[in-house]
Amino acid sequence: MAEDEIQKPRSWLRFWFKVAIYVAVFFAVIITTLSVIGGKSEMLKTGVEQFFTQASGHPAQIETFNGLHFFPDFRLDMEGLRIMESDAVSLPVAGVMRVKVAMGFWDMILRTGKLKAFDLEGLWMKEGFLHPREIVVERLALMHPEGSDPYLEGRGLLGGQAWSVHMGLESLGRAPYAQYRFGPQRDFSVALGGFEVSGLLVNEERRLRAEDFLVKKDGEAVLSGRPVLGASDGKDMRLEGDISLAAGEQNITLHPHLGLLYQDGILHITDILSYEGNAKPDEISAALEALRLDIQKASGYLPAREDGYRLLFGIPLDPSAIIERQEVSP
Repeated sequence: MAEDEIQKPRSWLRFWFKVAIYVAVFFAVIITTLSVIGGKSEMLKTGVEQFFTQASGHPAQIETFNGLHFFPDFRLDMEGLRIMESDAVSLPVAGVMRVKVAMGFWDMILRTGKLKAFDLEGLWMKEGFLHPREIVVERLALMHPEGSDPYLEGRGLLGGQAWSVHMGLESLGRAPYAQYRFGPQRDFSVALGGFEVSGLLVNEERRLRAEDFLVKKDGEAVLSGRPVLGASDGKDMRLEGDISLAAGEQNITLHPHLGLLYQDGILHITDILSYEGNAKPDEISAALEALRLDIQKASGYLPAREDGYRLLFGIPLDPSAIIERQEVSP
């Protein structure tokens, strides 16, 4: 009996040792296979074309395929991607002059959000393909100048109006092995037409806070403050914080306690928008409506209303929130 008890642990140890060997061999074969199947072959090019065909719903063609690799890094490099109207109509509805992207294999599998390289040039989308107006991305790239912090930067045109974007990144490791991701805090700036938006985004638990938030129109501040966007226990989001609104010659402090629920293609805005100041609720509503119209026009979404709903970035709004003055204690 004692001899059997001694041999059982050894049997289990031998079993798990064999399992570990089999797992190691399996992953070694997979990794070896992944490291050799990349390249510039016609088969890989066709596979990438099929991917973009399925993603866009239109036939895709690649003019120059510089390579696709899977391990140890996922890397894609191609030029002259064209998305055609259909198999019967060979007119392009979108295209990219060049795109290069690289990330670690496990970062791709686990979706960690880390990148090693990203550079897109000459993206173009015909009006109506993704947006009512023509979209042009002259360049959108991950940049890391020597001696400076990394950032994502882009510029282009939307319906003929210039746009630009800048977002700070966090670097992990040293070049040439550095990886990049959006950190828990990152500065940002966006410009479109006459609008400029800037601030510092801060991740919190289930919330996103914007510090030093500032919106300018034609160089004049129209919104500023510290808005906070967070998830509630239900399906909706919450917009809170303190925001200063320029309404004519008045600067009004808003304290939103709003619920935002996107349902059946409509954004429902509920609860209370309280404010400080001597303005009337109708004046606050008029100032917000004027700002909405300016944003809707600048973003290229027209008309300003559809099926009785006001539109913001082309999204129908149901603003049933109550606007009320907040009494301030002396």
